[in-house]
Amino acid sequence: MSIDKRLDRLLPALSVQERAILILRNFKADKPQDRVLLNAAPDKQAPALNRLIGLMNAANGDLAHVITIIRERVRQEDLRFSWLEWARICALEMWAIGARFHLWRPRTDHRERVPQTRGGGTEGACSDRRVRDDPDRETRAVGRRRLRDR
Repeated sequence: MSIDKRLDRLLPALSVQERAILILRNFKADKPQDRVLLNAAPDKQAPALNRLIGLMNAANGDLAHVITIIRERVRQEDLRFSWLEWARICALEMWAIGARFHLWRPRTDHRERVPQTRGGGTEGACSDRRVRDDPDRETRAVGRRRLRDR
């Protein structure tokens, strides 16, 4: 008995899963699809076989593209997070250098400085604000008193 006759007798007896596995093996081996395997399937197996072939096409085609896209997005996010971590480390290093060499002093004078004009007044500000915000006001007043007391 030749191999073709044996296969002809065997093909109608294959289950849906066995047919799908043979089709998938041919696909993975880059062999053309065996039409005899599909044509020898009984009519009652056709819907189930079509469903399994559709799942294989989705898994090997569309799903593979989605996985590739997700993999690229993960690489991009990894680069962004790496850059963010690098910027954080640089900021910490700069802060440590500044603290070591006392480059930053805490600001103790939080009052707003109002620009003075040549006449001693302020432009657009009331005179009370200028007097209240002037840091040298007390020392000038104390200096005048000392000069008068002498």
